[in-house]
Amino acid sequence: MTGTPADFTSTKTIIENKYSVYPNPVKDELFVNNAADVKNISIYSINGSMLNTYNNNAEMIFKLNTSSLKNGIYLLKLTSKDGSVNTVKLMKK
Repeated sequence: MTGTPADFTSTKTIIENKYSVYPNPVKDELFVNNAADVKNISIYSINGSMLNTYNNNAEMIFKLNTSSLKNGIYLLKLTSKDGSVNTVKLMKK
């Protein structure tokens, strides 16, 4: 997995000048901007267990409900339509 690690002092994470993920840390809703190129988004626990996968139907702004996640650190994996993968550390508060 590749990607840019999140800076938990900021509220937005930019991934390879393609996507932005915000807010980070997240409370109940997470947004991915410029997501039309994203095929799916998966959330993993810090120990690598996949918790959920969301399919994107070419939405430019993709919204994920994170209210069911417990507070902690997660990995957000974005898979593009071209098969490239980016991973972001996500903090749930």
